[in-house]
Amino acid sequence: MIPDKIVIFGTTWRVIKSASREDVGKGDEMLWGLCDFSRREISVWTGGDTNDAQVTFYHELTHAIARETGIRMSEKDTDLFAKTFVDTMLRNDLRLEGEPKKVGRARRAKA
Repeated sequence: MIPDKIVIFGTTWRVIKSASREDVGKGDEMLWGLCDFSRREISVWTGGDTNDAQVTFYHELTHAIARETGIRMSEKDTDLFAKTFVDTMLRNDLRLEGEPKKVGRARRAKA
């Protein structure tokens, strides 16, 4: 499931789901997803395969998390992390259950 919004260490990001790839991207580019740092928006093309949309969402979410924490990741590393994360969650049937728990205070990575 792709949510309508996501909160990353107290900052709310809007999630835009689009049935058209033309609506996701910049100018003439047709992308699967986009992370707009200035608007704190994640756009995901949901008009194709559900699994592809979910992996794309986690890829863009990885960009957003990296931005909020100051972690620098290449596009290749972001893609690898997102795919590995989704694969691990699915293969192990992992889900958060019950009331949300605090994970400690987030700190930005030092540049």
